[in-house]
Amino acid sequence: MLAGRRADCVGVVEALYALELEDEPWLAHVARAAAEGIRVRHRGAYAVTYDASDVNDCKFPAFAATDDVDPKLAHILATDFPEFYRRTPAIVERVLRRVAFAPSRKLPGSELLDGAHEALGRFGVHQILGLNGVNADGRGAHVGLLLTRRASPVDPDLLARLSSHLAAASRLRRRLAGASAIASADAVIEPTGAIVHAERGAKLRGAREALSAAARHLERLRGPLRRRDPEQAARQWKALVEGRWSLVDQFEADGKRFLLAQSNEAPTADVAFLSERERQVVALAAMGHANKMIAYELGIAISTVGVLLGRAARKFGATKRAALIEAYDAAIGRGSRAG
Repeated sequence: MLAGRRADCVGVVEALYALELEDEPWLAHVARAAAEGIRVRHRGAYAVTYDASDVNDCKFPAFAATDDVDPKLAHILATDFPEFYRRTPAIVERVLRRVAFAPSRKLPGSELLDGAHEALGRFGVHQILGLNGVNADGRGAHVGLLLTRRASPVDPDLLARLSSHLAAASRLRRRLAGASAIASADAVIEPTGAIVHAERGAKLRGAREALSAAARHLERLRGPLRRRDPEQAARQWKALVEGRWSLVDQFEADGKRFLLAQSNEAPTADVAFLSERERQVVALAAMGHANKMIAYELGIAISTVGVLLGRAARKFGATKRAALIEAYDAAIGRGSRAG
């Protein structure tokens, strides 16, 4: 990161939802945005997509690194690191499928990374600060900042929120799979909040009001607050609206900008006696997310998260959070946790 440059982590969130880019250009765009937008000393960044739905056969379809990453180091990151995960399914389960963010020296099982840290050290890199956008189905994207030894800590609350957007953005890209963003949108909204077009669930009055309010809120975050305190603006940019929609930019040929409401519900396992929203909150709780973060990820109130977890617990006959998660894991066939 260049000395004197003002970090703009709102730009990181905006880069994540650049749906017009193919996977590798998108990863390169995201890596650059993270390198410029997160205030920490580093020697470049990289980004990768992955599929850890089968912990014994983890796949890494696409990789990109910023131009300032040494080519030899980029090769190690693109080949040796994925091979390590493929050989170590316990780390896939304990880290890739569970940890939203962490410096690599503080990861569960970090002693297994001693060789990796030794290799990084030859390039002046002390450790990797990883943002892990993982979804409940085990698929997502990872962004790594190559930290120097003198790197100062980054606010964990900010990192958690950026990771939730990374998960939502990677999920949305898979859902669209090259389809026209505007053709697949549930609503088209002006930055003022005016609904230009709505269909499906977005036509309902409550949904229209929520989407309109969310569009106006985003415009406020991109205004004076972004210039004054971009980290605070990013913290307030929720990953979903009403647990269902992501809002993404759409530019017309004349430069006019709209917001598209894209259906982007978090994936859940089929537990028949839970409602869809109950499945969402329990799945995120089972990944170790606190109620505050679940509320941010789904765009709902913290109190609503508590109510939904309580309902789910009663249906499972559980009285504590740990018992609820254990019962949920058993119901979806995941069984006891590794490590």
